[in-house]
Amino acid sequence: MKFLLPVFLVMGCLIPIAAKSQVNFQPLPAPRSVPFETVKLDDQVGALSMRTDSEPVKRKSPFLATVYSLLLPGMGELYAGRFDRGKYPLVSEGILWAGVAGFSSWSSWVRNDARLFAAQYAGVDRRGKDDKFFSDIGNYRSTREYNAAKLVERNLAALYPEDPSAGYYWEWPDDETRKRYREQRIHGDELSNAVTFFVLGLVANRVWSAVESALFVRRYNQSFADGRTRWPFVQPYFLGRFGRIDGVVLAFSADF
Repeated sequence: MKFLLPVFLVMGCLIPIAAKSQVNFQPLPAPRSVPFETVKLDDQVGALSMRTDSEPVKRKSPFLATVYSLLLPGMGELYAGRFDRGKYPLVSEGILWAGVAGFSSWSSWVRNDARLFAAQYAGVDRRGKDDKFFSDIGNYRSTREYNAAKLVERNLAALYPEDPSAGYYWEWPDDETRKRYREQRIHGDELSNAVTFFVLGLVANRVWSAVESALFVRRYNQSFADGRTRWPFVQPYFLGRFGRIDGVVLAFSADF
């Protein structure tokens, strides 16, 4: 007993000291999760592009595409990222405008030549005359013949004054010369009508480009909606303590 008493006294002193010096272990916070990047196949570009979930999706406006195509065909397709198709209405636009300019000039030249011909061979005064007058001089040999026909029709309002000083007098030397003038005038009118077809072509080209570009923009925007559905966002969470990883939790999310 006397030998064990000092041992108990030493142990009684060490226990409180050990209790005070005991380490209080606190769990470390879990490592910060790092989101993975998702890969999306862009149908419009045809190449792989990396996109994170935080990047905003820039949609395009079908209205703007339509306006661009109406101003200049092909620009709406360029805005939609499909200039491979927009180059066709753009080239057509150039060809149509060249046709308008070419046929307008050609028609003007032919008409002026016909009227100069009438002034030279029928004594026509070209100043202040409308298209009806130049059509009438090709159908009748002289002013007297024209007025006689209108009197038979009782169309007095259509009569021309026969006084040469009035500026409405004409007389062809023969029917062959008159017919030559008439054919030239009709040719000029036909060229002028061709300009109308080119103008209608310009309108149709713009409508075609506007509809096509709006469809391309719609498909472009739809590709983002399909991408969000097919390619979910993946976010990993690491499990562990004291710097040690015991496991990984994957969280999947997608926009539908």
